[in-house]
Amino acid sequence: MFIYSLNDNATIHFLWIIYACICLPLFPFAKKCSDDVLRHYFSESTFEDVINGGSPRGLGALYLMLIIPFVIPLAAGYFVYQIINYK
Repeated sequence: MFIYSLNDNATIHFLWIIYACICLPLFPFAKKCSDDVLRHYFSESTFEDVINGGSPRGLGALYLMLIIPFVIPLAAGYFVYQIINYK
C-alpha cells in the first residue's frame, strides 16, 4: 500500500476502490428497485424477454451498465420504500 501511495493518482484510484467496495453489496438492492420501477411501466413478459432474457436481442448488458452509476441512490430509495411500506 505504501508503494501504491507514491503514485500521483493514488488518491483518485483509492476513492474508486472505496466506491466499488460500497456499491458491490448494494447492487442487488439497486437492481431490485429499478426492476420494480420498470415492471410498473412495461408488461411482465416484455420485461422478461427484453431485459432479463438471455437472447442476443436482449438489452440486459446495457441495462446493467445504466444501473451501475446510480447504485447508491437506487439502493437508498429501495431501503426508504421498504421502511415506509412495512412500518
